[in-house]
Amino acid sequence: MPYVTSMERIAETRGGANVLLEAIANLGDSLPEDLEQRVRRLPIERLQELGKALFNFRSLEDVEGWLDAHEKPTRRGHKRPKGRNSH
Repeated sequence: MPYVTSMERIAETRGGANVLLEAIANLGDSLPEDLEQRVRRLPIERLQELGKALFNFRSLEDVEGWLDAHEKPTRRGHKRPKGRNSH
């Protein structure tokens, strides 16, 4: 397995995000800034998953739903898995 530097990893992630954002932009009239930022924050593994799922999306709402289900929870707990109690 080749050694990958942090900078290479960042470049790979940015490049992947840019490609996906171009495809996502085709689903609607304009790409909302908050949606773009959510995609840009995804790690490369999640970008790969999103790329596969993108073939099934018909709207920006589909992308938002996928992000809601797949983003990591924040430290403040704003993103909680659906169906779990808050206790």
